[in-house]
Amino acid sequence: MVVRPRKKAVMTFLLRDTLRKSEVLVIKYKNEEDKDYLDIPGKEITEAKINSVETSKWDFYEETGMFIKDPIYKGNVIIEKPKEILDIDIYIATKYEEKPKESEDKKAMWMSVEKAILSDKTYPSVEILNFLAKDQIKVIMELDENNKFIKITEKWFTKIIFYFIILPQGSDNMEKKWEEYTIEEKRELLIYWFSHFSGMPISGVDSNQFKALVDERPDQLFDHIVTNFVYNTSMQSDLLLVFMRDNRVDQILSHSIKPEKLTEDSKESYYRIREFVAGEIVREQIRELEAALEAAEKAFDETPRMHR
Repeated sequence: MVVRPRKKAVMTFLLRDTLRKSEVLVIKYKNEEDKDYLDIPGKEITEAKINSVETSKWDFYEETGMFIKDPIYKGNVIIEKPKEILDIDIYIATKYEEKPKESEDKKAMWMSVEKAILSDKTYPSVEILNFLAKDQIKVIMELDENNKFIKITEKWFTKIIFYFIILPQGSDNMEKKWEEYTIEEKRELLIYWFSHFSGMPISGVDSNQFKALVDERPDQLFDHIVTNFVYNTSMQSDLLLVFMRDNRVDQILSHSIKPEKLTEDSKESYYRIREFVAGEIVREQIRELEAALEAAEKAFDETPRMHR
């Protein structure tokens, strides 16, 4: 068995919001071999650079010409290659000084998060943008000798196994696949979720904006609900409401889990969770209806006979 060397590294995502979109600072290569490929600033941590926070600052400056302030630790990514393993600490920053620099072989530049993710020429580092919405990143990426993805594994699937030990299995017919619902049923479920799973006051403007979103992309909205449940163990609509009011719906929806990038085992667990989440919205509707009927029956029983 070949023992692959394990190297420690740091990677920093500098983010900013403009009037219309969220942007990330990327490196675009100009040399012939890597021309037009996108990367995220990051470097290996040598023995002389033990502190990953300080390393993130100075290496970011060396690569981009920009000083970042108060980088925040977001988690860890393991990149397994045929000949080595990279153990990368991930940081994000929003405060900076100076402008991006350009050299003979590469250019530091701002790019919308969506455009970076959808680009055809990217290094694996750009894929991590899909996970930045999480409270903490725990990802393993397996690559071939050409830096192409073999599979991506997220640590949250250990939590999913726990969910399915305690969740009811097939106890009723509510564990229905999302794809089996009609358009009208999907619309009803999503609108109910938005209004009844919120801890924040919802205005008429909010409701109308969400209904328009439901008409445009119901499946993407449901994927967001499932992703929020997986990462945060929550079905609340508050996160989407905040992004809606900030005109950043595309940003939050782009961070939903993408089943096609999961392993077969993980994909199976993910689709089971989709069924459960849809069923839980239905169950909440029934619980609310039953509570209303019980309250009505109680009020009726307490009413004096002369007033019946």
